[in-house]
Amino acid sequence: MGKLLSLNDRSALDAAAVGRKAAGLARARRAGLPVLPGWIVPAEAAASAARAGIHALVRSSAAARLAIARLPLESALERDLDAAADALGPALIVRSSTDRDDDPRWAGAFATYTDVSRQDLPVAVRGCWASAFAPDALGRAGAAGVPASEVRVSVLLQPWVPFDAGGTAEVGEDGTARLHAALGRPERLLSGRVGGEVVDVPLGGGPVETGVPAGALRRAADLARRTHEALGAPMIEWGIRGADLWLLQARPRVRMPVGEADGRAPARQYPPVAERLAELAARFPAPLGDIFVMPWAASSAVAEVPPSSVRDLDAALDEAIALADELTARAWGMPVHRARARAATAIREVLGPDPRSALASLSRLRPVDPAAAGRLIGLVRGMGRTLARRSAIPDEDLIWRLSPGEVRAAERGTVVGARGGPGRWEPFLASVASANGRGWEGVSAAPGIGAGRVVHLRPPGIRWPRGGREVLVVSEPVPAIAPLLWGAAALVAGRGSGAAHVFEVARSLGVPAVVGVDVPVDADGAIGAVDGTAGAVFVLPRGEATRARAEVAG
Repeated sequence: MGKLLSLNDRSALDAAAVGRKAAGLARARRAGLPVLPGWIVPAEAAASAARAGIHALVRSSAAARLAIARLPLESALERDLDAAADALGPALIVRSSTDRDDDPRWAGAFATYTDVSRQDLPVAVRGCWASAFAPDALGRAGAAGVPASEVRVSVLLQPWVPFDAGGTAEVGEDGTARLHAALGRPERLLSGRVGGEVVDVPLGGGPVETGVPAGALRRAADLARRTHEALGAPMIEWGIRGADLWLLQARPRVRMPVGEADGRAPARQYPPVAERLAELAARFPAPLGDIFVMPWAASSAVAEVPPSSVRDLDAALDEAIALADELTARAWGMPVHRARARAATAIREVLGPDPRSALASLSRLRPVDPAAAGRLIGLVRGMGRTLARRSAIPDEDLIWRLSPGEVRAAERGTVVGARGGPGRWEPFLASVASANGRGWEGVSAAPGIGAGRVVHLRPPGIRWPRGGREVLVVSEPVPAIAPLLWGAAALVAGRGSGAAHVFEVARSLGVPAVVGVDVPVDADGAIGAVDGTAGAVFVLPRGEATRARAEVAG
């Protein structure tokens, strides 16, 4: 077939031409592993579709996808697709294969169609091409700094098999294979909608008690070891139908980012002022939060005020600095230079190994003038709105994550990249929430510790997180959540499988994740902490923080 490549073709080993998924399966077939036969529409065949999508993208994502859906296929490609359908059978699975497939941050970003008939095959191929312009894929591309024009989509065609069981398997250093398995088609498990079972199969076999037949699990474990030995890929997706076991995909092991937190958040009972500080740190992240709010606010109400009108950022910043100095001096009852020094020392000690003395001193601060405090918060938020409208920052709430120097640079026209990742207060938030909050035990899905505001994501309310770091809570780990993890503090899923692709994304980004915990809806806005290593979730109820404010002010 002139326009298509067979998985048996040597050219199918070139990931740049056919995508990493297809190239990996071509390598596996060449190594004698049980891979379904298949044909590939190489990336070069999508060139006209990519051009049409890029041209229409200036209008919208929907316009780009519609332009590709309306694009007629070359007659030679249509003939080859007909021939491929003749060779592969009456029902096909049509899968996108890209040069991003080995990066779990892109897991689930591109289309797959199951049980595709012959007459619908051209539609499915165009659907795979168009998926590169879906909001999900474009969001991941933007966060990764990858232009949409650089994402190359090939299409893999294979027979569609209604499997009896399937799942994933990963080979450990001692040869033990950990399987996530479920009855029925494996894509139900990988999508996160089915929990399945987790089974360890040691080298040499052994009894396996589960709902999936033990013989199938041992064969899948053996296939994982053979794949690891032949390809160096310790993770596989597999499916079994009757007596036939098939390798569906082979992947490298996810590597955790350097410096990812380990162990469990330290547990101690904190006084009410600690809850107050945790709330403030979540509302007003550093650096600006540490400069403008944290030195004076431990004993004062900080109202939610709208952004002030700001045209001159330098003047607004100067006024904000003066107001913060005034409020800090009032709270500490001493000249501003001494008050600033005392506040800096107290904050440093609060974030150190023994915060008791510093917390006690912060609890004795004097209340400040609420009008001056409101004016300060309104100024900072006004600066954020002005910078966002000038496209200097992507969201006005990110103003708190800039330094004063970066604000002044943005006033001069510099586009500022707001800081991502955890701030210096996040370990403190995690400690306070785990010690003073309500806890639940779940199952570890990605290790590490993260803390931030709790946000339930519910369709159609799935949205990009705003300025602060957030603990995202979902009912199940469906692929649409993946692009939201770029700036998230943690992820909690009420049900689903630890084998879901979304958790691969979390592990690759160092985002702690737990599955099997139903966080109450009324926890939205409260501070949550996730210990992904231990599989634990904690929430500091908002009622506790409210009582803390009353006790401190009294």
